[in-house]
Amino acid sequence: MQKELLEKNPEADIRVLAVWFNMLSSDDRTRWPKELLSDRRVIHFWDEEKTLGRFYLARHNVPHYDEALWDTWILYPAGGAWGEEPPAPVGWGNTIVRTREQLGRDFKKLLEQPAAR
Repeated sequence: MQKELLEKNPEADIRVLAVWFNMLSSDDRTRWPKELLSDRRVIHFWDEEKTLGRFYLARHNVPHYDEALWDTWILYPAGGAWGEEPPAPVGWGNTIVRTREQLGRDFKKLLEQPAAR
């Protein structure tokens, strides 16, 4: 994502929210790879309670996930109204590596959309 999407689109007016939490033994916060997404448009969050992962698990049908949805990307249009539920996404996929081509296509669609006002 860093090289293929962010570095190739340095002027794109986007925000990336990276939410991290423990799912595997190697996910300890002390080993959190902040340098993995170092672009200035990325904001990192640590979600110890997996609140966001649980929120999205309840909204997406992903087999084999019983605690929280993780290793997932979700793209939202600029200016979308957030209320009790998020706006309709431009796209989403799981796992990030397995669906990276779809992420690239949906990212391109997102960049081509005019911002909602």
